[in-house]
Amino acid sequence: MNVLAVNNRILQMITARAPHRERFRPARRTGMSGSVKRARQLDFRESNRRKHVREVGLIAMWLGFAGVADAAEPAPVCADERISLEGELDAKWRAPIENLCARFGTMSDVDPSARIRLVAAGSELALEVTLGDGRVAHRTLRSPDDLITVLEALTLQIPGPPPENRPPPPPVVNAPVPPEPATSSLPKGAVTRPPAVEGTSRRSHYLGVEIGLAVEGRLSGSPAYLSLGGSAYAALRPDDWFFGVVARWQPSEVPASSSQPGFEMESAGAGFAVAHRLLKTGLLGLDAGATTMVLVDTQSLESRSPDEIGASTAVRFGILARALVGRGSWKFAPSLDADIAPARLGHNARLDNALPPLPTWSIALAIGATWAGE
Repeated sequence: MNVLAVNNRILQMITARAPHRERFRPARRTGMSGSVKRARQLDFRESNRRKHVREVGLIAMWLGFAGVADAAEPAPVCADERISLEGELDAKWRAPIENLCARFGTMSDVDPSARIRLVAAGSELALEVTLGDGRVAHRTLRSPDDLITVLEALTLQIPGPPPENRPPPPPVVNAPVPPEPATSSLPKGAVTRPPAVEGTSRRSHYLGVEIGLAVEGRLSGSPAYLSLGGSAYAALRPDDWFFGVVARWQPSEVPASSSQPGFEMESAGAGFAVAHRLLKTGLLGLDAGATTMVLVDTQSLESRSPDEIGASTAVRFGILARALVGRGSWKFAPSLDADIAPARLGHNARLDNALPPLPTWSIALAIGATWAGE
């Protein structure tokens, strides 16, 4: 608009000065009359004025078109759809943005999912980069020289190793998979063993402790003796084995057939037991094993003074079978055992000829309870 105003002003000055210049032009001395001369002068002045008007109009029109064309120069447009421009850009950003639009498609290590948004902010430029994973970065640039550098840093994609250089995947091993733990219905305090791992030849080790008491009825012979006594034991249970210390006491053993007046016999001893778990279910366990024991038999007769006649010690070897019934730490424990004294086989061992022989073998049924823990 300033160029058009200047052009109009120039046109006004030229048209105003053209008649003024003709006014002082001297008349030629000719034979023409004054009126004819005057008419020719007017025609010449009008023709000259129109000529100046046309020249000035053409100049003004050319300048006006040049100004409008310069004012309407379009902003740069990127052919790459990943780059968008917004706002009236400052002139200093035109060349760097055109360079970016031309180079962006061929730039190496650039995330192909990146989207670029350039927003004019006066003499500065607002840069927004959005990556394919949703991350967004914002930067404000003041110098055109920083445009390419900052954009490369924000859109850099770190390349992975080529397929031929990647390490091979580890071989798949059919490793044993432990079974899923089931909801236990055992009461609180119950002792359970850890489950075995499927596909392995050995289970994890387990060590338990047992303590038990029992009341037993025993038959000994020969001759036959009947007695009622008690027993106790304490043992370790590594896995399915049983290693224990046992003790028993029969305070009174009486002959089964005929009893001699004033005769009494007592036996007590201790030893070891080894057993193995043959059967195990959720409710029942069955053990079988062997025992060895040192047993002392004492005989007395009230008609003598002192009444105690003497005692005999014998080593006994036996077998044992017992059951454990129950789900908790305390279990019902019936058992059956039998033993023999090898030193007394083949003859009747006696402490006195007036007294019955000492027993060589015995068999007992016991009813007791045991506590098991870890």
